[in-house]
Amino acid sequence: MYDTGDIPKCLETSVVVPVPKKGDLKDP
Repeated sequence: MYDTGDIPKCLETSVVVPVPKKGDLKDP
C-alpha cells in the first residue's frame, strides 16, 4: 500500500486524523 503510494478511499480519512500511539485518548 505505502510502497505504491496508493491509499484506499476508506483510509484517506484515517490518515489525516492523528492516531494516538499509546492510549493518548485519555491523556491528550
